[in-house]
Amino acid sequence: MHSSQPRPQQQIHTVIWVAGDQDISISSHDDAADSWVAVRVGQVLTYAIGLTAPQSITRIWTAAEQRAAHLLPPTTPVRPQPAGPGIVVRLRGEQTTGGLRDRNFPYDGRANSGHILVGGILWRPVDRAALTGIADAWRRAAQIADALTGR
Repeated sequence: MHSSQPRPQQQIHTVIWVAGDQDISISSHDDAADSWVAVRVGQVLTYAIGLTAPQSITRIWTAAEQRAAHLLPPTTPVRPQPAGPGIVVRLRGEQTTGGLRDRNFPYDGRANSGHILVGGILWRPVDRAALTGIADAWRRAAQIADALTGR
């Protein structure tokens, strides 16, 4: 049965806690129709389409890294976790910190973690090792996107 009522859009809210060195990989694709870079952090794979998305994501992570320099410990003890489901995220265009543009790294002292909101994913790094690893990966991804688009 079809209704004339507009269907509600799907909203997915995901929280990812990260600690320690992350298993990270970067890949890219470029052809006449589209170009993208993909950054995989553990079981989260993010496709950043075009040049704007990877550049803006890089700005978000870099600002968070600078703000967190004195808030997070260098590393934290990490216990092996069982592999659960993974997620794939596709982002296109300018990304913002979800209304937190001027607060690039809100810190939760009770949970000893920061908050970085990118594309509907709330990242909760608990140490600088995780934060820096992910920020470095996005900086590399932005450089690759620059090369793909001929900048």
